[in-house]
Amino acid sequence: MSVRNRVVLIGRLVRDPETRTIASGQQVTNFTIAVDRTFGRSSDQGKTADFIPIDTWNNLAVTCSKYLTKGREVAIEGRLRIDSQKQPDGTYRTFVSVVADDMQMLGSRSDSYGGGDYQSRDSYRAQETRSSAPDPLDMDSDLGESDMDVPF
Repeated sequence: MSVRNRVVLIGRLVRDPETRTIASGQQVTNFTIAVDRTFGRSSDQGKTADFIPIDTWNNLAVTCSKYLTKGREVAIEGRLRIDSQKQPDGTYRTFVSVVADDMQMLGSRSDSYGGGDYQSRDSYRAQETRSSAPDPLDMDSDLGESDMDVPF
């Protein structure tokens, strides 16, 4: 059996995506999606949302910055990334995000805050290889060794 790190989420953008170019020349677009979650025995008992940060790189980053806006419903497929940072008081703070390699716009534009009247189910897949997005937990990368304590 093969163990894989795969995440599939459907949610709505909480705010417009933010795009920047890093020192290596790669483009990264970050946004957050709200994913509904129900609790209790029936969906009438309670609803809440989880807010999941999404990172996209290079071609997918450009596509997301061009077409996505606040309120747009999207399906995201990618991998879970967990980073840990040492704080000044010596404790570690953990950050969780999804590095997306596939994005599909769902619903119609009128479903989002932007308006419009046509149906869209366009899918965009990252063309870059896995190594194009730096992985801070990759011990062989040029980022050096991790200071993260593993709890097991």
